[in-house]
Amino acid sequence: MTYGFRAPADRRRLPDYISALSGRYDFAELWAPSPHLAEDARLCHAAGLFVTTHARFHDLTLGAADAEIRGLSVAQLRRDLAASAAAGARLMVVHAGQLPWTDYPDPALSAEHADLRREEAEMRRAFLARPVDSIAELAKAARAEGIRLALENLPQPNEAPRTPEEMALFLPTGCDFCLDTGHAQMAGFAPADFLGPLGARIAHLHLHRNDGIYDLHLPPRDPAPADFEGTALIELIRGGPEDYLALDFVRRADAATPNQEMTL
Repeated sequence: MTYGFRAPADRRRLPDYISALSGRYDFAELWAPSPHLAEDARLCHAAGLFVTTHARFHDLTLGAADAEIRGLSVAQLRRDLAASAAAGARLMVVHAGQLPWTDYPDPALSAEHADLRREEAEMRRAFLARPVDSIAELAKAARAEGIRLALENLPQPNEAPRTPEEMALFLPTGCDFCLDTGHAQMAGFAPADFLGPLGARIAHLHLHRNDGIYDLHLPPRDPAPADFEGTALIELIRGGPEDYLALDFVRRADAATPNQEMTL
């Protein structure tokens, strides 16, 4: 199994992460927009780690109704893609964006909220149709750079794609997929729910867990499936290298026997 760690937000700590984890982990996931990406990637490569990246997503949306905004979002992601290629990254993770919607009343509150839910569903259908061409364009550009583009499932009700069915809408784009287990948990799905629709197109995992409400990025309890052939990132955002070292199941494939089922 090929496991990686998320580089710390404070890049001054990256050498400590590399020193502690390079014998046990195979890769690091770096922030693609960082002006220090090339330098940080060199540090990883020198320690025998390969690199994946995560593209920017703040202030971007590939599902915007305004074509100019969509175009600007694609342009920013193409910059991240070029930087990732120059840094020797194997894969870049992307988000599709957020709907301009905030009203998500509990269905148990009142039947009067049915109109809100119908309006949101219509907006969601329209939103999901728009990023398909953008993701297809980015996936084609990624292939030309020798990088895999992986679209990630998102956790919040106003984000997309969020469900297995929504992720499957992007199969014709030629992109790969990043299955985030913590995001799936918040959306009310088991990771296995995504395996059927997406199958071998899942190239990358983000492994973590939460309380089902907040995206806490707690350490996962279980490993990736033993037969998973992609890359599995342990995505912790707090603590330090010791939290990655505490995960007993993260070993070289020939020294471990992970569970066959991916669970939370």
